[in-house]
Parts: sequence; structure tokens; C-alpha cells
Amino acid sequence: MIRRAPTQIPMSDLDVQDVRDIIEAEKEIQKREQDLATKIRSLTDNPNITEADTEMLESIRKIKEEREIRLGLRPGGAVSMMIN
Repeated sequence: MIRRAPTQIPMSDLDVQDVRDIIEAEKEIQKREQDLATKIRSLTDNPNITEADTEMLESIRKIKEEREIRLGLRPGGAVSMMIN
């Protein structure tokens, strides 16, 4: 097997900070999704619809919208920002 030097991409301090911000945002999204999954598990034990259920459904809708925007499936998303 032939080894080669790793590819290095020149990055400025601003590029590094952008990457850190993206990673932090992804961690926050994962934490919110985990919290939501915990709520869903606790609400499955109680079949009656409550205020918490409507809040949970609203949270699910917001997370889905954010993901669609991030993936560029909606106007203002990552792909449409790259094109403009």
C-alpha cells in the first residue's frame, strides 16, 4: 500500500470559527432531538392528549422545518444560499 501525505486545506481563523459554530449548532440540534425523544417516550405511557402533547408536536414540526431548510429543501436553505 502506498502512503501519501494527508491533504491539507488552508483555512483562515474565520474558517475555523465557522466550522466550530457549525459543530456547536449540530450538537444543539442533537440535544434537542434527544430531549424530544425522551418526551415522546414519557408521553407514550399516557394515551390522553394534554398540553405537553401539543407542545411536543409543535417541537417536532419546528425540528422538521429546520432540517428541511438546512438541507435546502425549502427556500432559504443551504442549497439555495449556495446558488445565490
